[in-house]
Amino acid sequence: MTPNCQANQNAGISITAIQPTIYFVEGTDGLKQAVDISIDSPNAKSGCGLVFCCGTTKEKIGLDNIEAGQTTSRVYVRDIREKQQVSFQLVCDGEVASEKKVEWQPQRHWTVHLIHNAHFDPGYTDLPSNVMAEYLDSLDKALQYCRQTEDWPCETRFRYVVEQAWIAIHYLENRPPEVAEKFVHFCNTGQIEVNAFYANMISEILGYEETARLMYPAFELKRRYGIAIRTAEHNDIPGMSWSYATILAEAGIKYLVPAVPDYYTWHGHNYRWNYDLKKILPNDCPEAFYWQGQNGKKVLVYWTVWGAGGEFDYNLVDLPNKLEEMDKQNYKYDVVRYFINGGRRDNAPPIMDFAATAKKWNEKWAFPRYVTSTNYNFFTALEKQLPADVPVHRGDYTGTDYPIGAISTTEETGVSRLATDSLAACERLATIASRVAGFDYPSDMLKEAYLELLRHDEHVWGNWCAMSWAMEADLKEKKVYSHRSLALAEDVYVKSINRIADHVKIENDCAHLVVFNPLEYTRDDMVDVSFTGLSPCGLVMYKPDDDPNDPHAQHWVNCMVIGRHLNSLPEEVLEKGLTLIDLQTGESVPCQLNKISDYKTPVPFAAERMFRSQVHPACAYNLFFSAKNVPAMGYKTYKVVIGEDKAETSGVAVDGNTIENEYYKVVVDQKNGGVCSIYDKELKKELVDPKADYHVNQFFSKTILDSKVELTAKPTIRAEKTGPFAVSLIIDGSMPGLP
Repeated sequence: MTPNCQANQNAGISITAIQPTIYFVEGTDGLKQAVDISIDSPNAKSGCGLVFCCGTTKEKIGLDNIEAGQTTSRVYVRDIREKQQVSFQLVCDGEVASEKKVEWQPQRHWTVHLIHNAHFDPGYTDLPSNVMAEYLDSLDKALQYCRQTEDWPCETRFRYVVEQAWIAIHYLENRPPEVAEKFVHFCNTGQIEVNAFYANMISEILGYEETARLMYPAFELKRRYGIAIRTAEHNDIPGMSWSYATILAEAGIKYLVPAVPDYYTWHGHNYRWNYDLKKILPNDCPEAFYWQGQNGKKVLVYWTVWGAGGEFDYNLVDLPNKLEEMDKQNYKYDVVRYFINGGRRDNAPPIMDFAATAKKWNEKWAFPRYVTSTNYNFFTALEKQLPADVPVHRGDYTGTDYPIGAISTTEETGVSRLATDSLAACERLATIASRVAGFDYPSDMLKEAYLELLRHDEHVWGNWCAMSWAMEADLKEKKVYSHRSLALAEDVYVKSINRIADHVKIENDCAHLVVFNPLEYTRDDMVDVSFTGLSPCGLVMYKPDDDPNDPHAQHWVNCMVIGRHLNSLPEEVLEKGLTLIDLQTGESVPCQLNKISDYKTPVPFAAERMFRSQVHPACAYNLFFSAKNVPAMGYKTYKVVIGEDKAETSGVAVDGNTIENEYYKVVVDQKNGGVCSIYDKELKKELVDPKADYHVNQFFSKTILDSKVELTAKPTIRAEKTGPFAVSLIIDGSMPGLP
């Protein structure tokens, strides 16, 4: 065949596209990158090959037979790590039939850290109690898979991340010692990781001490079992309190992964976030940054874009496409954290298939490398690639819908708030009582009370289906958490404060009131004393002093506090009145008796107290007075003198929708129940902006779809406390969904 015939035979054949891929293999002479070559040929061809030209070197590459039309062949070229121009020559019958030059961009050597866990949603997929039982089986499976893969290559052994410490604690408390030992073993070998937070919390409703205690349970695991606690996750919640950055850094937790859901874009919506998401994710792909707390210390945050659901396709078919997309979005690193889940459901059990997929993948490809991993291993790899100018953010990431969940169950949330305050006080009082009054410090009860508080303030607010008995049962279980927390706190409160009171020296036998201040500064405040007193959670057993005339003296009896029953105010003051004397100053103190006259009065157990007062009239009464200059972490004593109150009144008055004293005048708007005026008489200044859209303390709701505002409908205003010392207004109203 002549040269002209050869040229004619190769006419029309050409390289139409060169597409470098993200795939690399380990060849005998080093790393090679997969490249897809598209060829257009009018006829089928055989015996053709490629020449890869890079700089001064040329590399011959074999080709399969070329079919007529458009075909794509995958070839492998040596790994080039510099930007430069390269060319591919198509050689047919010894002649260069086509050549295509491209500007070569080095491809990343991707390493994907597959993080296998399940989003912890106690109550969403089933009742909270059932979910916790399900996790027992899930962690049993995790241990089984750890054992099955112990002899696999290290990077593809089964690994599992326990999203929140509550799960691990529940498991260790409900499995025999030999199983617990296995769990700890795999934690120590790095196949199981436990995160620092107790649960996924609604950080906006947490108290200060509750926030500080959010990692206590996990660190107890560390102290007891030696389990490393190094990372934290905060998942399925659109916001985080700034305090998280502070407490994490102070606890030595360097790494945080928030799996933030993109609820605002679901179903084609584009609702406004409460913070500028573009500053966090400027390229719409995962981002690393430092979150600096109020204390100036920082934690490294890796903010993902895939929410809290996780990848449930264990074949990972779409993962290479996501890596290519991230490359186009200018993702900054070669390491990626990719959350995988055992199924398309929260609280899903683990599966071993992801580890098997990674093992099989790595047997074929050098890169992308799939590594079954933990958060700590991922961050360790990420830190090696961090530039010097990693962004630093400060402040809150303000949430939305979950705090709304909390206010939808007002009783439970109100009890939770009471428990928050009560725990802060009773912990201090118990400490004092243990030091000065022989009180056994109730560490276990306080620990349980805080755990119950955390369980209530966890983010799940009901079942996936709101219109079901499951939803009602969910909320009832959640209600138990808050009520148990307050009941346990009140038990400690009542017993410790009475133990201290028993050691306060009283000069005579008449009734006295001892007012304690559990705060760290001297305090003036109002005191509200129930005639029946606070009852503890548990009755105490004791033997009375030996009395030869008492046939029951040798028997154990019950009491409300240690060694005695609760003391109550003398009921005769209901008829004769009383005077309170400050024993420190000798002066009488303004006070008044308040009677519960409506079962809807916003005080604890108003209905129960009101109806019990038909038999025991004192149950309906409270004593209200002002205590001044009560020392920090100390007390003052007041003598109760039976008879009319001789103290001066405070000059308070109520008139319809207005209350006032010598310092302030407060007016409630009769149309919407909001406070429309607070006038400071000393400053001669109105404190409420009359031009504001809403009044102080005005309740309103705004729909998320159209921002329609609903106001309180036809509020009623009535006086509750009416006396010479104090008055109050009660505002009743209704809202859509809140009758």
